[in-house]
Amino acid sequence: MTERPLIPFFDPLFTDDAIWVPVAEARTEGRSAIVKDFSEIHATWAKTTTVGGQSAIKVQQLRPDVAVVLFHLKFMEGGKEVPGIDRAMVIVAVKKAGGWKIATGQITKQHEGA
Repeated sequence: MTERPLIPFFDPLFTDDAIWVPVAEARTEGRSAIVKDFSEIHATWAKTTTVGGQSAIKVQQLRPDVAVVLFHLKFMEGGKEVPGIDRAMVIVAVKKAGGWKIATGQITKQHEGA
């Protein structure tokens, strides 16, 4: 399997001034910094994982050019769900000339004991 460079994949997803919250204690600002973080993550601990199993998808359109997207996702490895990892994601998307882009996003962990 040929590895796909991550920067070209992630770069078009975000606005220039996007904000990403990967954990409660951190906030990454700007598309370049977010793409750099994603590239580092996917070159280390997340190298062999993908996301899938999206569920509970809810889209709330606030204006014709702004929407909030909420959903759950699972981490997958070798085509199988990684047990014990369930995440909820919140994305604020804005419609630009080139299509919908992520302006702000946050991924959360499940509650301990869940």
